[in-house]
Amino acid sequence: MQNKILGQSLLWIGFVSGALATVWQAPEKGVEFVKELSDLKNQSQRTQEENDKLNKLLFEIGDLSQIEIKQDGWHLVNWTWYGCSAIVGIVGIVFIRIGSAESSKKSEKTEAGLAEITTSLHQLVHKVGQLAKESNYLPPSKILSRIDEDLGDDFRIFADGRDSLAAEFGLAVFADVMSNFSSGERSVNRAWCAAADGYVDEAETCLQRAEKMLHRAYQDLSSAK
Repeated sequence: MQNKILGQSLLWIGFVSGALATVWQAPEKGVEFVKELSDLKNQSQRTQEENDKLNKLLFEIGDLSQIEIKQDGWHLVNWTWYGCSAIVGIVGIVFIRIGSAESSKKSEKTEAGLAEITTSLHQLVHKVGQLAKESNYLPPSKILSRIDEDLGDDFRIFADGRDSLAAEFGLAVFADVMSNFSSGERSVNRAWCAAADGYVDEAETCLQRAEKMLHRAYQDLSSAK
């Protein structure tokens, strides 16, 4: 993003500077041209003596056809200045292209990370809900193994990819989703502790609470898309 902004700034500087280079000398040359026109306009007002002096001066100059008269206007351009401006503009274009490429790569990475954490969160809602329903029929050791084996990877994937939330949706959505996700994760940890102590009923209650919080996080994430 910074390269793109820098490039746009350089491009505008080069453009404006180049425009100035083409007209910087124009006012001075224009004034000279207006003076010449004024002199020609006043030819009819010259006295015979002034005309004789002018004819004598023209005779001394010689063949006027040999005098180079520039009419295309290119001599008004300060080419050194214009060339430097062009170089600045070209550098700006290069930075813009680099910034666009970086933005494209970052966007692709963000989209991939977002898809991954969405999938992991959806799986967590399903797995925690299923475990909550079955916890009354499972021994504590089985609840512990199910939490460790079935939920651990999804919790880790979501936590590792949480930065894509802020990059895609901003801090407000990030805060809402992570608040509910963290609450759900803490409830699962309490369920693990309760099962480790042999309190199956408390483990079930914690898992039910975890399912609700994770479901809210999933809804917040889905509504933000």
